[in-house]
Amino acid sequence: MSNNTVPPLHGFDPVTVTPLFTHGGCQVDMLRLDLIDSIVSGNKWFKLKYNLHEALSQGYSGVMSFGGAHSNHLHALAGVGKRFGLPVMGFVRCQGGRLADPLSETLIDCQRWGMVLKPLTWSQYRLRYSPAFCSALSAKYPDYFLIPEGGSNPAGVKGVVEMLHTVGLHDYDYVVCPTGSGGTLAGVASAIAEPGSQAGYVDKKVKALGISALKGLEGKLEKTVAGLLDEYACEAGQVPAGAGSWRVLHDFHCGGFGKVSRPLISFKDSFQARFGIELDLVYTAKMMYAVSKLLDRQEFPSGSRILVLHTGGLQGNRTARQESQSGELEKWPGIGSHE
Repeated sequence: MSNNTVPPLHGFDPVTVTPLFTHGGCQVDMLRLDLIDSIVSGNKWFKLKYNLHEALSQGYSGVMSFGGAHSNHLHALAGVGKRFGLPVMGFVRCQGGRLADPLSETLIDCQRWGMVLKPLTWSQYRLRYSPAFCSALSAKYPDYFLIPEGGSNPAGVKGVVEMLHTVGLHDYDYVVCPTGSGGTLAGVASAIAEPGSQAGYVDKKVKALGISALKGLEGKLEKTVAGLLDEYACEAGQVPAGAGSWRVLHDFHCGGFGKVSRPLISFKDSFQARFGIELDLVYTAKMMYAVSKLLDRQEFPSGSRILVLHTGGLQGNRTARQESQSGELEKWPGIGSHE
């Protein structure tokens, strides 16, 4: 592998937009990022791409990042490492600071593809954004470039902006994405606000909506996204997206990150039966559930065109599928009647 370039992933399909349905005079289309690759699916490659460029251009031999036992981000990073022959390391949030035995299917894949797994206690994991903690990790592993959780930094935002260059954003009134670490929403908002972009922001105000998959981050997630917008705009030499062009909705987390509800599971199954498109329970199912509720409440003006982003992450459904078949899903701490 070159020290200065990252080749495109072989086997990528072109990014496609699938018309879904009309409801209340609104048209809903889906950007099928789940189709671009069998392993590095969804938005993951785009948030990793320029981080890898930075790592290699600065002379690092490997990369490292953070995630949980079912992390789509670590799964994609391990897949990239295997495909490119790049050493990768994952710092995993673990109960008691010990890797579970047996490992989750996600981490089994990561380990099989060559990722070195390093357990962190929950208290250590909370320090993942601390400059002092990150500096200590970088000093301990000087050959590894540290990518933040979810790949959400200006380099990750740049990749999302590039991802949307092929989409006619000017055709839409709203672009909706699931939101966790904030990088994808920041990328969508930046693409809309980009000077000369296809969004035509001067002519028509396209609004970016992020559906939070986490509970209790009102204000905090907005601060994170705003910070990413400012950092990316500074590096790109442009004015950051204005606060009025994007918004985070916090009412559709179904109990919190990784939590599920019976209405959510029922909605996911019905959606797949109707459209033949699988959604993941952590992010995209909650996003589409939110969009359906907002449409029912007529919160989108009639005539709106809405683009939703399928951000992949389907590998995480394996755990839910296994536990559902074994009856263990009934014991999930997150399952309930949350609306």
